[in-house]
Amino acid sequence: MCSVLRCLGIPTRIVTGFAWAQDTAGSLWVEEHHDETGALLPRRDDIAGASVWAFHAWTECWMARSDLPPGYGGWQALDALPQEKSQGPSCCGPAPVQAIKEGNVELPYDVPYLFAAVNAKTSVWVHGADGSCQRAASSPKYVGNNLSTKGVGSERCEDITQHYKHPEDSAQEREVLENTCRKLQELKLLEGSGIETAPSPEGDAPLLCVFIQAESSVLLGQDVHFSVTVCNRSAEARAVQLVLGAQALQYNGAAQAQLWKEEFHFTLKDNHGESMQHRDGAPSARPSLAWRDPGAALGGQGLSYCLRATRHRDGAPSIRPSLAWR
Repeated sequence: MCSVLRCLGIPTRIVTGFAWAQDTAGSLWVEEHHDETGALLPRRDDIAGASVWAFHAWTECWMARSDLPPGYGGWQALDALPQEKSQGPSCCGPAPVQAIKEGNVELPYDVPYLFAAVNAKTSVWVHGADGSCQRAASSPKYVGNNLSTKGVGSERCEDITQHYKHPEDSAQEREVLENTCRKLQELKLLEGSGIETAPSPEGDAPLLCVFIQAESSVLLGQDVHFSVTVCNRSAEARAVQLVLGAQALQYNGAAQAQLWKEEFHFTLKDNHGESMQHRDGAPSARPSLAWRDPGAALGGQGLSYCLRATRHRDGAPSIRPSLAWR
């Protein structure tokens, strides 16, 4: 598409989004399901639903939009990958980038799907061996936080995330999300489109939580160094079961083999946090995951590693599972 548009004399560029919500049907919520070790469970083929892709590329072209109110010309997003049916054809756009940022989902074309792709939040569920399923405390904000294109006259990436969305957790972002949720609900009622809005986030902060820090970029074949911090925000000591794991994922978020898993049991004092690694059987400060070739059994497709840490309940009814990943 980029080559065709450039041949027609239309200024065009390729944009790549890292962590992209796919097949959302305009919903602002993506569900992910994990087992008790933190491993992402494979999606069932007979159940359609949204998923988070590691990356996705689409096209921007610069054009006037005389069919829209003033201010919505300029960069328009087009996606040649069939993902949502737009009044029949499987295509997407052109959608004004400014409309995506402002949440004006009533403007043509296909703004709701592109808005959801870069603004959707994730809801994580942990499935127990006994068949139970419980929503985990986890960060919902990792979709659409890195959108980039090739810099003009340079081989470096240019970050254009600010063209598509307001800064994370800013007052402008909250206002846009609230207004867009109302508009999506109106579109659902008026058109019967089945568009769903995001549920309200749970207000209470988790009493036990886990965080992972790791390098943002690791070369193929290198070891992965990371740190895991567990925090107890309650007024009493807690018995903690911490499971660390690494899993291979395809670019479309499809779960592959779990490559590594390690488990820790310890007691965490009240209002206390601790960084963990395994060293001579004792907690320490910085784990290192040695490189492991995922092997031909995974199909030879492009893969990425996903590090996850799962903190399980210690029996207290007020404590939910907590899950973090990088």
